[in-house]
Amino acid sequence: MTLLGQMLREDGKIEGKIECILDLLGDLGEIPIALKERIKKETNIEALNKLHRYAAKCKSIDEFMQKDW
Repeated sequence: MTLLGQMLREDGKIEGKIECILDLLGDLGEIPIALKERIKKETNIEALNKLHRYAAKCKSIDEFMQKDW
């Protein structure tokens, strides 16, 4: 795979993970704009994986927002 292909693949993973996190949080209620923007700016896939797991376990957006990341 070319370097460009790898970069595009990684970008796709990041975008997909962000969408999943926002979908999970959206099921809990309205996501504050500041939180949504903070999640959208994250580019570290490992950090996004952790946030995804945490979002799946949270019972509220407030609980998620207390996560130190």
